[in-house]
Amino acid sequence: MRIFFGTGKIIQKLKTNPKIFLASISLVFGFIGVSTISSSAYATTPTVVYNAIPNPLPANVVSLGFEATSTSQFGDYIHLGGTDRALNTVTVTMSDWALYSDYATNPIYLGNSANWTYPITVNIYSNHLGSNGAPDTLLATETESITIPWRPAADPTCPGGTAYRASDGNCYNGIAFNAIFDMSSLHVTLPNDVIVGVAYNTADYGAVPSHVAGPYNSLNVGVPDNQPVTVGTDDNTDNVFWNTSYGPFYTDHGAAGVGIFRQDTAWTPNGTVAFQITATTPIPAPYIYAPSNGTTLLSEQLKKINWTNVYDGSGPITYQYQAFSDSGYTNLVYSSGWLTSSQISTPNTPVGTYYIQVRAQDANGFLSHWSNDATNPYLITVIAPTPPPTTKAECKDQGWTTYNDPSFRNRDQCMDYVVAHEHAISGNIKYTAYGLKRQASFDMNTADNGGWFSYSDNNRGWYNVNVTDVSVNGKDGYFAGVVTSASNHSWVGEWLFGQVQNGHPDMIWGSFTTKTNAINGVQNMTSPTDGPFNITSGNLRVI
Repeated sequence: MRIFFGTGKIIQKLKTNPKIFLASISLVFGFIGVSTISSSAYATTPTVVYNAIPNPLPANVVSLGFEATSTSQFGDYIHLGGTDRALNTVTVTMSDWALYSDYATNPIYLGNSANWTYPITVNIYSNHLGSNGAPDTLLATETESITIPWRPAADPTCPGGTAYRASDGNCYNGIAFNAIFDMSSLHVTLPNDVIVGVAYNTADYGAVPSHVAGPYNSLNVGVPDNQPVTVGTDDNTDNVFWNTSYGPFYTDHGAAGVGIFRQDTAWTPNGTVAFQITATTPIPAPYIYAPSNGTTLLSEQLKKINWTNVYDGSGPITYQYQAFSDSGYTNLVYSSGWLTSSQISTPNTPVGTYYIQVRAQDANGFLSHWSNDATNPYLITVIAPTPPPTTKAECKDQGWTTYNDPSFRNRDQCMDYVVAHEHAISGNIKYTAYGLKRQASFDMNTADNGGWFSYSDNNRGWYNVNVTDVSVNGKDGYFAGVVTSASNHSWVGEWLFGQVQNGHPDMIWGSFTTKTNAINGVQNMTSPTDGPFNITSGNLRVI
């Protein structure tokens, strides 16, 4: 059984698991206390972005008593309406059941039969929950000394003799008021979805219990029956957020945790806590424009990130830039300080994927929204340079599209680059190896990654090679190919791995080997087994 004290009667909500919510033994409302609010928000009139307070306020509403329910904090998960998000005020409909006559001799309250004051805190959290189910990001907190009306004295004509008779002619045990918190000086820009909590100390509960009885033991937070939300929305009218140290009060009897500010269910028709939030227009968010969203580029090309300037007339604007490694904007890899210009230099950015955002802060300390987030990500991809092509074949079959240092507009541009940067090996030479005089002629280049090589010796031995792999490193040229014809038929099909060096003297190496060893030798630019042999005459060119 869950018991609320409300509009002149005890409202009982039968449940499978009993819970009792009482306030001090009184009901709610008939008085409205409103303090003056001064907003320094960005050049606009505050607007209501969430409203779930009764209007007009009845004499009393159903409410939750903190002392009676072992409560330290109580609140709701809500979605803001409109577009204004610079936090201005939070209003909480509350109920006081305390009689002045019970505290008239207490020096703290002596002499003021109209009202008393007490510190109450409003906390606003993001909607992100930690592993324990409690919100883990506090966006704003404000503690103010709230003026609270004493409930009127009992009217003997009311049933039971404990309630007072309100102006509507009905009897109530509590009086309602609006506690208003000016939070404009915090300069907080709210997201669309927030969890709002009210917290205060009682004799036995709260962050710092007083261990002394007082009127705060009879102070409640309003949860009116079937309270409509006229601006914004309640995330779930059957749920609230609640921190009670008594497990059986939770619907799950504390299975999901006790003494933490977490969600509780089965609150219908009292699952909407009576809050109102006003806000002003935050300063405009900057917009990133260069590099464009989705750009892929080299680190050396990523010189800086640019965004639009923001103006609001308050004075100098500063900016904060952040980069994350994930599209959910949870893994922060870089956060700048406050920048005075609308750009940030990004030299030597490591290879990676970056989801970036920027926000502005005006001279009064108000923040804009982030330019981008998980719902609207801005992606920059930094890639490693791809080695440029060295052969025409690498430009074919869309191969030209894979290069970035440089990049090419089409296949022909890629091939022109290869030809312009080609290396060539040619010669008509003589040399002696193992006592036998030999001759070789050859012509090959890296652009075609091929050419030809012809060999002969004084024993009338000869062979011709179709060269298919060529590389050059400085004055050294390397090549490999298969023997296509020869004086000795057994040589046909063999693979030649050769090297020449344009030096003093010129030299040549050459060995028959396997295809794999020959190609690997060219790619790794290692020397063949046989050689070097000095070239005795002829012309050798390695360029």
